[in-house]
Amino acid sequence: MILAAKLNIMHFVENTGGPDAESCKGASANRKQERVREVIAQYADYAGCLKELPFEDCVRIHGMMVEEIGNDETALDLYADLLEAALDYVRIRAEWTIRPQSWKMEADARRTSYHDSVISSVNYLARCLRQQGKPAAWRDELGDPEADKGYRKRIGDFACFLAYIHGINGR
Repeated sequence: MILAAKLNIMHFVENTGGPDAESCKGASANRKQERVREVIAQYADYAGCLKELPFEDCVRIHGMMVEEIGNDETALDLYADLLEAALDYVRIRAEWTIRPQSWKMEADARRTSYHDSVISSVNYLARCLRQQGKPAAWRDELGDPEADKGYRKRIGDFACFLAYIHGINGR
């Protein structure tokens, strides 16, 4: 069947002056390049975004958080809750770059709910640490989404970092 289809296309090109092989290759290459740009994300594409959270800042903020948590069982449990919320959220957020609009419309409420869980988990952990007399300055660096909605995205970015750091350490 494939051979027959190829022969029909060749017959069309020869007898109708249809597109030649070179222009087809060019159009196909252009479509592939467009698709690659749609699917492949790069860190440079993120740099400069509103309320961006650079990777180095994520490492530093996470280090502050880990140091304050130490061996405290309650704080460790809250960190585990944060990580679970982050993983739920990150799955949808990562798919956002490759899914069609119809999928996004269907998943939007769920994504927002997961994002809310991440923010709540960050707040619970910071509150717990502050009740122990620790500064939890890392929480302030993530920003207050109530004061500025842009910080909501920043906290989501940190959730992505948590998924990354745990993912690469899971080998």
